[in-house]
Amino acid sequence: MLISMPKPFKLGDDGRDEYWNFVIKPDITEPVYVQAMDVKPGNKAVVHHVIAFIDEKGVSDKLLEGGRDGGYQTFGGPGFIPDNALGGWAPGLQPERLPKGAGFLLKPGARIVMQVHYSKSGREEVDQTKMALYFAKEPVTMPTEIAWLANPAIRIPAGNAKVEFKQTIPLPVDVTLYSLMPHMHLLGKEMHATLIHPDGTRERLISIDKWDFNWQLNYMLKEPKLIKRRSRIEIVAVFDNSEDNPSNPSSPPREVRWGEETTDEMMLLVAGVHIHLPGGARRAGSL
Repeated sequence: MLISMPKPFKLGDDGRDEYWNFVIKPDITEPVYVQAMDVKPGNKAVVHHVIAFIDEKGVSDKLLEGGRDGGYQTFGGPGFIPDNALGGWAPGLQPERLPKGAGFLLKPGARIVMQVHYSKSGREEVDQTKMALYFAKEPVTMPTEIAWLANPAIRIPAGNAKVEFKQTIPLPVDVTLYSLMPHMHLLGKEMHATLIHPDGTRERLISIDKWDFNWQLNYMLKEPKLIKRRSRIEIVAVFDNSEDNPSNPSSPPREVRWGEETTDEMMLLVAGVHIHLPGGARRAGSL
């Protein structure tokens, strides 16, 4: 299925990068499972990357009331907690299909929120990006969903060049892991995620040594990874809230906490997973 931004979008000639979320209602009458997505940017000069979220509750319709050209502007996230996500795209990335039996559930009436990160070209531009969705042709026995591994308690003191937070998340059930997407804002410097097996052995899942807000991507594992229950995922994030950080949006620096705004921060790891419930039950929810 090919979907598109509702109408051509006009982007200004200069200033900071912008994040716009375009609300699309797919023409489906029954539930389908999405196994892959691909993006055809309408204007390669300004489309930096694209992330597709699923909104089953219609929250994005309300956000759209303050927008234009079929979209609304945010910083970083889509402005709501998505029910699921279909993945991301950046120049050079090839579409990756989930394995047989896996797929993201897309229900009739759900909205796809296509978030486009625009970088300015120095002149006014127009874009109307399209996205191709590839549906599963075989039965899906392992519905895939997005788990939001977040630490909303972060508190970053002003003037500190290295503030480290560590979060450990226990897994009460078996989980199959498909993808990971770290997310921080402008003070972020590093993020690392480590799997701690039940026997205590450690295995690095992902490591971002030089965080760049403008290059955040969804990383698909080469092979799905079965993680056994009683394992733990340890997430470490490092922030720089000093005057010497050229990306610091506040001058002088101020204490920063969790939030959606440019001057706020996040410590979030987004994981594409299937959760194995006892007795083989099927679901899509959260860890």
